[in-house]
Amino acid sequence: MLEVSFLVFDDVQALDVCGPLEVFATANELGGHDHYDTRILSPAGAPVRATNGLRWVVDGAWEDLPDAATMVVPGGQGIHALRTTDMADQLGRLGARAGRIASVCTGSYLLAEAGLLEGKRASTHWAKEDDFASAFPSTTLDRDSLYQTQDDGKPIWTSAGVSAGMDMALAMLERDVGPQLAHEVAQWLVLSLRRGGEEAQRSTALKSQALHVREIARVQAFVRNNPAQDLRIEALAQRATMSVRNFTRRFSAESGMSPAQFVREARCAHARRLLAASDRSIDEVAAACGFQSRQALRRALDDTATQGEH
Repeated sequence: MLEVSFLVFDDVQALDVCGPLEVFATANELGGHDHYDTRILSPAGAPVRATNGLRWVVDGAWEDLPDAATMVVPGGQGIHALRTTDMADQLGRLGARAGRIASVCTGSYLLAEAGLLEGKRASTHWAKEDDFASAFPSTTLDRDSLYQTQDDGKPIWTSAGVSAGMDMALAMLERDVGPQLAHEVAQWLVLSLRRGGEEAQRSTALKSQALHVREIARVQAFVRNNPAQDLRIEALAQRATMSVRNFTRRFSAESGMSPAQFVREARCAHARRLLAASDRSIDEVAAACGFQSRQALRRALDDTATQGEH
């Protein structure tokens, strides 16, 4: 059985621990016998509180790390209080006893402070890459990669932020037990895919989604501010630099209504404001809000009022 110990501390990032821990626990459950014996250890063996408020009663102190165990150092806001000479010395001693060393997210800072990443390649959270590179110039930072493995001597693994710890744990599982169980664990945990260490931290799909969200928000603002303009779906899709089909799908997903519904409600809302706060005639209000006639405006106002009652 392989020993895996997580060295936690106050203000640890909970998912840095829970994600990999769940991978190892699920491997035991699905594998038919215990492949891993996992422990959670704190500096003095006292309970700790994670940044999200989760409290852990731990299994012992850091010094209780079993010989030849996999030592996993997670990240979190609490690393700053631990970046001391005494703590670096302690981690250096523990690293010498460990059989495999790993970090998740900013846990890489503590490994580097302890000298365990000297002359090595490493990964850390993308938002901390410049700071890490400046603080530890003797460590080669592999920017934006999910995780790194160093097998020249004692195995050292470093992963990027938060959920990347699960990718690293799955890679460990594949190496320890085999790809079949790693695949089954990934399926059981409902992961959409198993990501390799060379993959980028900042997902292309997320970037695309963020771009679409911004473009939809920009179109919505234009509709609200320009109700009398050409707001046909073709014109709006062109403004969002999307095809009509993609724009309709994205708009409905983001706003919960079709573009035509949104335009109608925006025009009606503007008409109500004008009718209540100005002395314009209903014909003038209809024209200012993009309706072809007073009758069209009245029908739209009646329809939206009726919908609001249901």
